[in-house]
Amino acid sequence: FGIAQAGERRHQTLDAAGYTTSYALALHEAGADVVRFGDSFGGTQVVSPAMYYEWSFPYEKQLISALKPFNFPTSIHICGNATPILEGMINTGADMIEIDELTDFQKACQACAGRAALLGPVSPANMVFKTPAEVKDEALRALELAGQSRTALILGAGGCQPRPGPTSVSGTIETDEVRVASRYGGRVQQVFVQEGAKVAT
Repeated sequence: FGIAQAGERRHQTLDAAGYTTSYALALHEAGADVVRFGDSFGGTQVVSPAMYYEWSFPYEKQLISALKPFNFPTSIHICGNATPILEGMINTGADMIEIDELTDFQKACQACAGRAALLGPVSPANMVFKTPAEVKDEALRALELAGQSRTALILGAGGCQPRPGPTSVSGTIETDEVRVASRYGGRVQQVFVQEGAKVAT
C-alpha cells in the first residue's frame, strides 16, 4: 500500500507540471521555431520500458498535445538506446524524434516513416573528439542506413561537455542553402569563422 500511495503522489506531482507548457508557449511567443524536450531519465538505460510507459510517456503526450493547437512544432530526445520505446516516442505526437548512436537507426527510420521526422544518429561526443573527416564518414554510413527515407536528418542529437584546451571551430557544414529564423525569413549573410579559428570565450 505504501508503494502504491507513494506512486500516486508522484503521478500527482508530474500531472501538476503545467509550468513546462507555459514555458514552451513563452518560447513560441518569443519567436522560437520549434521546442525541444529532453527526457534523459526516461531512457532504457535508466528505467525499464514499462516504467517509461508509466512515468514518462503519459506526461510527454499530455505536454505535446497541449501545444498542438498552437501549430508549434515539437521535438523529443531520449538518451541511450531508445529502440524499445520508439513507438512510445512517436505516439507522443512529437513532430520530430531525436535519437543517439545507441538506438537502432534503421529501425528508427522505418518506425518514423510517414509519422515523424527523425534526427540522429551521429554521436555528439564524436563531433567534439573526432576529426571532421571521421564525423563525415559516420554521417555517410547513417545515410546509407536511412536509404530512401525522407524523414531522417543526419545530425548529432543530445549534448556533451566541451573538450579541454583552446576553443576552436571544428568541422564545416556542407549544404546548398542555409536559413535561420525561418518564421521571419532570415538567412545567413556572412560566415565569421572558419575551420581552426579561435573562438572568444
